Amino acid sequence: MRSRPRLPGRCWNRSPLNVPALCVARSSSNLSGCWSGHTDVLVIVIATVLEQLVATDSLVVEAATDVIRAASRYRSEVTGFADLMILAATERSEAHPLYTFDQKAARLEGVELLEDKVESDK
Repeated sequence: MRSRPRLPGRCWNRSPLNVPALCVARSSSNLSGCWSGHTDVLVIVIATVLEQLVATDSLVVEAATDVIRAASRYRSEVTGFADLMILAATERSEAHPLYTFDQKAARLEGVELLEDKVESDK
């Protein structure tokens, strides 16, 4: 009898599948592109799906607390999920403040626009 082929993403031994945090952030970006024009609904859907992925026993999500924190903020903030993941990782590592060139991300509490910092140091 021939053995079943191992397919990427399938766990034949029934152990949890590891999901890198980068995949989680990228997935939210891909979903955003599919739903342009329905942002209110999209934000709720993405945040809920990400929280459910973290909660399932079949997956072990890297930096799960960061994903939960970013998903919660995603419902109320006007910035991308990836920016919120970076902010959550910054807070977890206590590396405050987070400096960025991204003007949208700089509106978040705990984030400072790097251009402002560079100009003030001159």
